[in-house]
Amino acid sequence: MAETEHVCQSCGMPMSEEDYPEGSEQGDFCHYCMVHGEFTSTKEEVKVKIADTVQEMTGRSREEAESLAEKKMSTLKRWQ
Repeated sequence: MAETEHVCQSCGMPMSEEDYPEGSEQGDFCHYCMVHGEFTSTKEEVKVKIADTVQEMTGRSREEAESLAEKKMSTLKRWQ
C-alpha cells in the first residue's frame, strides 16, 4: 500500500493509478467524477452515490448513510 492514500476530492473514493482520468498519474478527481476535464455529477448525485456505497458496505439506514455522505463531502476540496 502506498504511504499516502489518494482519495478523489469529489466522491472520496480511494484512488490507485488506474483510477485517474485520461491516464494522468495523479490528480484530485477519479475517472468516475471527471471526464475530459468536466465533472460528471452534481453535488446531489455524488451524495446519493456515496450514501448508496455506505449502505451497501455497512448496512446502515438511509438516513445514517446520507448523514455520513454529507460529513465526508464536507472534507473534500470540490465541496468546500
